Amino acid sequence: MQDIRTNLVRADAAATNAFLVGGLEPKDQRAVYTQAITRAAELVAQAARAQPADGAALAAVNTDLVAYTSGAERARADNRQGLPVGAQYLTEASAGLRAKGGALDQLSDVVDANANRVQTEFGAVGRALLWLAVPGVLALVALGGALVWLARRTHRYVNLGLAGAAVAVLVGLVAGWLVLGGVSARVEQVRTGPYAAALATAQARIAAFDAKASESLTLVKRGSGADFEKDWVRSSNQVTEDGRRATELTGSDLRWSGYVSAHEALRVLDDDGKWEQAVAAATGRGGTSPASTAAPFDAFDKASSTLLAATADEASRRLAAPDGWLALAGAIGLLIGLLAAASSWWGVSQRLEEYR
Repeated sequence: MQDIRTNLVRADAAATNAFLVGGLEPKDQRAVYTQAITRAAELVAQAARAQPADGAALAAVNTDLVAYTSGAERARADNRQGLPVGAQYLTEASAGLRAKGGALDQLSDVVDANANRVQTEFGAVGRALLWLAVPGVLALVALGGALVWLARRTHRYVNLGLAGAAVAVLVGLVAGWLVLGGVSARVEQVRTGPYAAALATAQARIAAFDAKASESLTLVKRGSGADFEKDWVRSSNQVTEDGRRATELTGSDLRWSGYVSAHEALRVLDDDGKWEQAVAAATGRGGTSPASTAAPFDAFDKASSTLLAATADEASRRLAAPDGWLALAGAIGLLIGLLAAASSWWGVSQRLEEYR
């Protein structure tokens, strides 16, 4: 879900930035846009298959995606012909993505729903200890009661069968507690470690591409883009907050501050009436100008992409690691239960034979 959102805002950032060039957009930016849109459409289909509960929301996202690409293509065609109306088409398409009930809003709700499911599953690991302990303790109480009852009835202090069953259940209970306790500790470490870092990094990337799109739209509007600058500030603050969390968890610097400094210099150029220089800086044609935002943003993109891949892979690997042990522990637990039942039956049958 986070990847879908990232690809949508990445595509919008590429489209709005390429629009500033005028005429035929750069091939590399067109490739980024096409790749991001294609990837988003593929992920929507995969996500709908993977989680049917999200089907209705993802269908709405797909409809908005089609509407966005249609608007972006009209803006591109007008821009190639030098028609000013293209700016309006692009602005409306970009606003449609972010509107209430739009694709990004729908995805935000789906992300929250899935995040809640994840937290529920994380919590289920701790509750698994109760599912082990309660039946285990009840079985020990039942076996202990049976031992006492038989001892009073038969005047035999120990029934080997029932005692053996009680020992087997106790050993299984302790071993199971140790296994599940270890798994629970591992899962908690993943939840507060690589999973949290991956989530923060993904959110930072979404906000960053959103900020880059807002930066381009402030220039597209040529003097009337104050609202988009407010959007930029809001998105940048989100990147800073999520980036700080990711850095605290991993020690990696997402390198967002370099882009922020360049953006501030770019805004000075635009506010001073140097629109052409600001556009050149925003589109990567500003050379080594302090206002050139392309290079520092690319640095953030690479750093955050690398960190996201690493933390996501680590979270998946560490969560999958206990699978084999859990399967083995489950099989051993079942065997212990069968042995305890057989031992109990044998112990009671011995006493019954004495009365026949």
